[in-house]
Amino acid sequence: MCPRCFNHTLHEGVCASCGYYITPQKNPIILPEFTTLKNRYTVGTTLGIGGFGITYSAWDSYENKRKAIKEFFPNSHANRGVDGKSVIPMTGEGSLFSTGLDKFSKEASILLDIGGIESVVKVEDFFQENGTAYMVMEYVDGVSLRTVCKTEGGQVPIERAKTVFVALAKTLDRIHAYKLLHRDVSPDNIMMLPNGSVKLIDFGAARYVSGHAAKLTVVLKPGFAPMEQYSSKGEQGAWTDIYGLACCMYWYISGIRVPDALDRHRGKDVEPLHMVRSDVSRNFSDVIRKAMMPDKNQRYQSVSSMLKDLDRFDLITEQEEISIYNKKVCLDHRRGKKQFFAQLIGGPFDGYLFPFPEHNRLVIGRSPTYCNALMPAVDVISRKHCTIDLVPEQEYMIITDHSTCGTFIYQGVRLSKEDPTPVGINEEFWMADPQYKIKIIAITK
Repeated sequence: MCPRCFNHTLHEGVCASCGYYITPQKNPIILPEFTTLKNRYTVGTTLGIGGFGITYSAWDSYENKRKAIKEFFPNSHANRGVDGKSVIPMTGEGSLFSTGLDKFSKEASILLDIGGIESVVKVEDFFQENGTAYMVMEYVDGVSLRTVCKTEGGQVPIERAKTVFVALAKTLDRIHAYKLLHRDVSPDNIMMLPNGSVKLIDFGAARYVSGHAAKLTVVLKPGFAPMEQYSSKGEQGAWTDIYGLACCMYWYISGIRVPDALDRHRGKDVEPLHMVRSDVSRNFSDVIRKAMMPDKNQRYQSVSSMLKDLDRFDLITEQEEISIYNKKVCLDHRRGKKQFFAQLIGGPFDGYLFPFPEHNRLVIGRSPTYCNALMPAVDVISRKHCTIDLVPEQEYMIITDHSTCGTFIYQGVRLSKEDPTPVGINEEFWMADPQYKIKIIAITK
C-alpha cells in the first residue's frame, strides 16, 4: 500500500499510481510510515507539523477509507521514544504536557459536539495510545485559504468570494448557537475544496462561553485577531470571530493583508474594498468594513445581523430572500406582480436564488462575461452552461444547453447542445450533476 494515495500499487518503494517513493525517514519526531494505531489505522505521509501536534494521512481498514489523524505532540515539551512511537514528556515538563493533553481532548470533544455542521471538519474517533492522544478526522482534500490568497488574492471573481463569505458566516452562526467561539478564524484554518465548498478546521483555541461576552486566554494570529484578543481582560464574543472572517475576506478579495490590530489601534487605516476593486459593490464593501472595525462595539454583534445587511438575492436562503424581496423589490414598479427565481435545491449550494431579469432570460454559468447568474467555481459547470427563457404566462420555459458536461431534464435526459427545448415551468432539471438541481419559484407581494 502506498502511504500517500493508499492504492496497492507500491513496488520496490515506488508507487505506480502517484509516483511517491519511500525514502529513509529524516524527521525523528514523526511516526514511521505504516505504523498501525488502534489496530485499525495505518499511518501514511505527514500532512502538517505544528507546535502542539502532527497531522498524518491515514487509512481506515474498517471503513476502507482515507482519514486524517492528528497526534498530540508538543515538540517543546516532549520527545519521541526509542521505539519510534511513544511520546515522552521532557524532564520537568510533565505538568505542561498534561495540561496540553487535556486541551487537546477538549478540542476533540468540541468537534464531536458540533459534528452536524456541514462546513466544520468532522471528528470521527478519539483515543489514547503511545502515551499521547489521537484525533481521527475526515480527510479534507483541499488547499488552505492562505495558499489561495497568496496565488489568487485580488483576482478571485467577486461572486465566488461572496459565496465563500456567506458559507463561512453561516457556519460561524451555527457554531455560535452552541455558545462556542472559534477564536482563530484565519486563512490557515479555512480549507477550500475542489467542489467549491469550504471547511473550517482547527478548534484548538475554541472555547464555550455561557454569557454574551467572556474574558478568555490570549490567542493571537496577527492580522486576523482583533484588539480584544490581545488581553486576557478583553471581552470576546461573536464579534471576535466576525473580525477574523472579515479580515480573511479582505485579503482574499483585495490581495492586501489587513494590518495588525495594534497598528490599526494606533491609527493605521484600511482602504475600503470598493476603492481597491471597482467590481465590489459599496454595500458589500460597507459590510466587510463594519465587520472588521477595530472597536468591537462598532462591529456587528452577531452573524445574523451581518447577513441581513447583504443585499444579494443569489447568496441567501429562500426565507431570507422573501423578507428582503418584500421590503425592497416589491416597492418598485413591479408591485403586485410575481418575481421569478431559479433556485438551487440540494447539494452544496442548496438555497441559492437567481432572480430573472425583466426580459425573463437567465444565463447560468461561471463567467461574468457571458452570464447574469453566476455559479461558484465548480469545474463541472461551464463558463456558459445553460440559458433559461421563461414564458410564465404559458407556464413553460425554454432551456438551451451550452455546456461540456450537459444539462439534464426528466430524470436524466440530456439536452442536445445548443438545441432549445421547451420544458414545463414546474419541472426540475440539473446542470452536469444531480447535486446542481434547479427549480423555478415565484414570490408575490
